[in-house]
Amino acid sequence: MRNKIYKWLPVVLWMALIFFLSAQSKLPSIPGLDIIDNSDKIKHAFFYGILGWLFWRALNLQASKLQQIIITIAFAAIYGLTDEYHQLHVPGRSFDLLDLLADTLGAAIAIIILNVKMGGDVNGGRTVRLRGKGQKKSQP
Repeated sequence: MRNKIYKWLPVVLWMALIFFLSAQSKLPSIPGLDIIDNSDKIKHAFFYGILGWLFWRALNLQASKLQQIIITIAFAAIYGLTDEYHQLHVPGRSFDLLDLLADTLGAAIAIIILNVKMGGDVNGGRTVRLRGKGQKKSQP
């Protein structure tokens, strides 16, 4: 039970943070970033990249890595869709398909980095070979 809370609590808290920020009519600016056109897409990708990583870390399926990647990206896309719908009801905010695309791409990029660059496993660790044994060991 503790292990499940340890894995899923960060996901829930990050989702709550995204929801809280989405409920704001105007978000605070980030110095240096707001001079870039469409900087809100970068923010979306960043926040959903972290959400994707946290979800990947919490996910513990007996499934192939490809299935876990698809589930993680789909989760981020669905949550992004609910986030955009939520913004329809916030004064000064609107539903934006490009934001939803940035959300999904942010999660996908995070998962690709986790898997390709770091050899990621379900726990967010790296898969390494032990010398001479031919066995794999996961390290955080």
